[in-house]
Amino acid sequence: MINAGVLEGVEMVIGAHLWLSLPVGQVGVKEGALMASLNTFRITIEGTGGHAAIPQQTVDPIVIAAQVVTNLQHVVARNVDPLRSAVISVTQITGGTTTNVIPSSVEMAGTVRTFDPALRTKIPTLMERVVAGVTAAHGANYRWTFEPGYAAVTNDAAASDLVRRAVIRALGAET
Repeated sequence: MINAGVLEGVEMVIGAHLWLSLPVGQVGVKEGALMASLNTFRITIEGTGGHAAIPQQTVDPIVIAAQVVTNLQHVVARNVDPLRSAVISVTQITGGTTTNVIPSSVEMAGTVRTFDPALRTKIPTLMERVVAGVTAAHGANYRWTFEPGYAAVTNDAAASDLVRRAVIRALGAET
């Protein structure tokens, strides 16, 4: 839409985000970094399924997925300066259909958030290194995708001031 010219002549765009941590009726306004970049990853761990009573004949993707989740936490904890912020959250794990069968694959997905463009580029490489290492150590394979989404939101100081003054004028300083 921008390339098509719909914002020609527009001086400022102001958006709002519903934020549940604020009390009802309050409006939060902040200049500078506010919302981290949105990035999505998907991992499929491919093992060898089989009967749960003979796990030694399988390459158990559930056990491997558990190790991947744990080891992904080291990416931020041991590769990101504590004064910079980033988070990796595994938010979905899907695998198996019954209690007596080890599945042949497990799917995982989640998000990576950061304000830092350099970390946004670096973290996926570190994550894939972990996934590749853990799966290789256990004789499994993996498929991996990382989808960069929206960049971090950094609010302009003048726009933030304009919104702050408008909220105070319309709703009062206590709001």
